[in-house]
Amino acid sequence: MSVAASYRSGGAVRRLRLSSLSAVDANEHRPYGWAELALHARNQSARYAAGEYPGRSSSGTAEYAVYKRWCSARSMSNEQYVLRYVRWRAGGVALEPALAPYLLEHGLEHWILWHHPEAAKSDTVLQPESEAALALALFDAEGVRLTRNDLVCFQNIPQLRSLPTIPHSHVFVRKQDLSNVARRALQASRSSWRERSPWLGSGMRGAGG
Repeated sequence: MSVAASYRSGGAVRRLRLSSLSAVDANEHRPYGWAELALHARNQSARYAAGEYPGRSSSGTAEYAVYKRWCSARSMSNEQYVLRYVRWRAGGVALEPALAPYLLEHGLEHWILWHHPEAAKSDTVLQPESEAALALALFDAEGVRLTRNDLVCFQNIPQLRSLPTIPHSHVFVRKQDLSNVARRALQASRSSWRERSPWLGSGMRGAGG
């Protein structure tokens, strides 16, 4: 899609066609920054009613669709993929990078704190502060030393849950204030996740955009 802009020069009106849009215009959602993530976490329902909530980029949405087709071709649902390949810890919890992350400003990462259905019912209401404390403990076990101020954590309201059968919280990490040691540990944890993910190892990622 293109937009037309007009300008006046030397008394003549000319038409200038812009053949491309900015990344923000092309995406259904705009990148969310730290302050807005924190604001959204505190007031999801009202923001959703106003049409304001974080989401994936257009290419991210397309890639998520490719991933789902990849699962379907292997007689596997999105839920089954998570249950099978997420690295579950004691107590039926797991903390992993988001397979289909939201569109965020530079320096932010999107992780998912999963709760196995055998440990938590699908309609479990997850408390943000308890979830944040659990995320901090799981990060710490990986050598990623964070403080509460380094995280924004929330469970999506029911209207926005793309995988409602497995309770989970969205965990956002602000990397700019982390130590070099914490950054390296965070990257090591992400690299380990990539290496054991059959979807990421399939070579299909990026085929949707």
